[in-house]
Amino acid sequence: MAVRRYFEANRVVVVWSCCVEIAGSVFVRLREKGVNTLSTFDFTRGEAASDARPEGCALPVVIDVRPETVEFSTSTNTQGHIGEMTDLVLGTYHRNFGMLNQVMENLLLKELMDSRASSSHR
Repeated sequence: MAVRRYFEANRVVVVWSCCVEIAGSVFVRLREKGVNTLSTFDFTRGEAASDARPEGCALPVVIDVRPETVEFSTSTNTQGHIGEMTDLVLGTYHRNFGMLNQVMENLLLKELMDSRASSSHR
């Protein structure tokens, strides 16, 4: 997996690409690419700011999962293989999306805790 993070004035952009190979009755190589953007979210919607206002962020995600290589070991039941492929792509998407959200949440929490710890030592 290759990941790159770009810092901009009002957001952080994370892009990634990876390749997954799965062998069985069907050999599949999946190419996954994605983009996350992380920006602050104003819960007060422009109202007078106070120290008690909640902090928030928006985290939209775009993921593209495509099979690059598909090789069937048998030519029987092509429709069954298509169903397996659909299940495989959707399953991979849901698993990776969950892991990605957890990683992003952990990074955000770590950065928040680090920034609060450094500001309390001043």
